[in-house]
Amino acid sequence: MESLAYWIHSHPEGNTGDSEGGTLIDKDELIQKLSQDIKTLKGIKLYEAKEEAKRFVDHIKDRSGLLNEQGQDCYAFVHKTFQEYLCAQEINYQAENEGDFDIVLNHITDHLHQQHWREVLLLLIAQQNHESAVKAIRKVLDANSPYEQWLHRDVLFAGQCLTEDPKKLQVAAPNLSSEILTMLITSQVKGKNKVGEKVDYFVSQILSNLSKTTFANEALKILKTVETDVEKFRFLKYQVDLGNKRKLELIYYCCFKT
Repeated sequence: MESLAYWIHSHPEGNTGDSEGGTLIDKDELIQKLSQDIKTLKGIKLYEAKEEAKRFVDHIKDRSGLLNEQGQDCYAFVHKTFQEYLCAQEINYQAENEGDFDIVLNHITDHLHQQHWREVLLLLIAQQNHESAVKAIRKVLDANSPYEQWLHRDVLFAGQCLTEDPKKLQVAAPNLSSEILTMLITSQVKGKNKVGEKVDYFVSQILSNLSKTTFANEALKILKTVETDVEKFRFLKYQVDLGNKRKLELIYYCCFKT
């Protein structure tokens, strides 16, 4: 299923149009792909592998419920999350089987900022041990994507990786999370170099989602260092989001400002 999910996710055809559903794949292509895999795996003749492939498709459709027939002779994973998770698992398997972590890093390089691969890469990085997670997140942060000085896509994705709360990251690389958080928080500083509204929104979302991670206290400390340079309302909001429950002060300020 992992191999199948990876192949389907990498398939050049479009999606179902449903944000919940996986990528549509033609039944004949699906059977052909499975037949070749089963033939290689079991060393049997192609016609035998084809019959087994048909039985396998029926089994996972009727019994496991992972695949769903959509329209005439088309299949897709019932939920895109299944496809994305299994796809990430397959990339990990490839890297472990070959003993080559560059397979993971190459997928990051090839698919970073492609919307179709976003969740796969986040899941892939979250599944790594702390040392490998450091390498993967560093690969993202140093990607030097086009127009990074305006779009901030690399640091935003690295920040999103922190919201997945990779364990022991601060032990393996104590300065990495601080570097990412500093870049995110200083983007909120008032002045002529302030980021655009869309980037501002994503930074706000990331900081809010750090509240239940091991990085919340670190973010609060960095935020405190730029308190006078951040809009008062925004500063108080982040304080609350990150776990410093100064709700009365926030409510008072909101009322006063109104």
